[in-house]
Amino acid sequence: MARRFPPLGPLTVGLIALLSCRSIVENDEPRAVRSPSAPVEQVLPADDGSGEQAPTVSSKPESPPVPMDPLAEVARLWYDGFPERARTRFWQDDVRALADGERGSEWSIWRGRLHTLRKSGSQLGLAGDNVSALALDGDDLWIGTWTGGLVRYSIPLDRAEVWDPGQASLAVRTVNRILPTEKAVYVVRYGAVEVFDKRTSRWTSLTGLPVNQRIQDLHVDGRRLYLGTLGQGLWMREGGRWSRIIEPGLFIARLEPSPGNALLVATMDRGPYRLDIESGGWTRPAETSLRSANVTSLVATDRGLLGGTYGSGAFLWDPTDDRTTELDAALVGDGYVLAVARSRRRLYLGTFGAGLRSWVPDQDAWGGVSLAEGLPSSDVASIAVGDGTVWIGVLGGGIIGIDEGIYGD
Repeated sequence: MARRFPPLGPLTVGLIALLSCRSIVENDEPRAVRSPSAPVEQVLPADDGSGEQAPTVSSKPESPPVPMDPLAEVARLWYDGFPERARTRFWQDDVRALADGERGSEWSIWRGRLHTLRKSGSQLGLAGDNVSALALDGDDLWIGTWTGGLVRYSIPLDRAEVWDPGQASLAVRTVNRILPTEKAVYVVRYGAVEVFDKRTSRWTSLTGLPVNQRIQDLHVDGRRLYLGTLGQGLWMREGGRWSRIIEPGLFIARLEPSPGNALLVATMDRGPYRLDIESGGWTRPAETSLRSANVTSLVATDRGLLGGTYGSGAFLWDPTDDRTTELDAALVGDGYVLAVARSRRRLYLGTFGAGLRSWVPDQDAWGGVSLAEGLPSSDVASIAVGDGTVWIGVLGGGIIGIDEGIYGD
């Protein structure tokens, strides 16, 4: 049978409360009640013998704060979602100082991470990563590959529209050039020229071409159309009729417009040419002024014509006084230059092994972006320059957008 206890009276309750209070009193002095997490303190006697208590001193003196590593600060801003602040921090003096020391490789990786955007072929819907042609048309970047793939990539929307994935084929379908105009986009393949009508979004093919293979490039000048081939020379269509232009030879590698209503022609065996379209007159450098006549690309600059060669680096040619300046592999980084381009301040050279090289002629300052910055390949086959961004197509790595802020100026 359970034992029952009588109810407690008021006197008993008061006695229990008094004893509980007494349990925390010792020699009529209250004890300090502390949280388990509070720091332990010591009470030190005063030196004057007065018996008064000295100020409490922590048993664990506080250490001065350790400054954060500069690159760790950059990383924290980046991963916390503040890319602009991370870029600003990256180019401050204490971070810049790490570029030339034992942490140079780490610094370069962050330089690339902060200023580049990569899109692989699979991300773009392509069957391969070997990009052979690029062209900007407003906010759209057109991309062509060695196996025939063709994509229109919307930069602001980060969305790709695939026209041709570029599956492997026995037929050669390489995209050699993409040429946007006001009304259309021309796509030059190995054996055909396709035309995209911007108004109707329909594709057609140019008919009646004078050749059906090894077509390399195209230039549209009003009612004239120029067609460059490897092996069958340069052709011009006017009034619906094709005629061959004899002067630049049989092996045409590239056609580029130039100020003054001129056409630049890069050949594989006779060096660079300049055609005055109105007069029909041709100029070219002296045959002995260049070490290599195999010119891969040309672009007009404020200092003349910048050209890339297959084997001898690059060169500058001023047609007004026929002066040529060679830019050898020691400056360019590689003897094989596959593409050249210009922005407002810099000249760009795409190399076959040294990535993208940049040159500021006014300062004679060279720079580059390559594997050290995280590029998937150092073989740059094509370049397209936009407003503050340089797009490159690489062999085996898709496309990379490079913010010109990567040079820190």
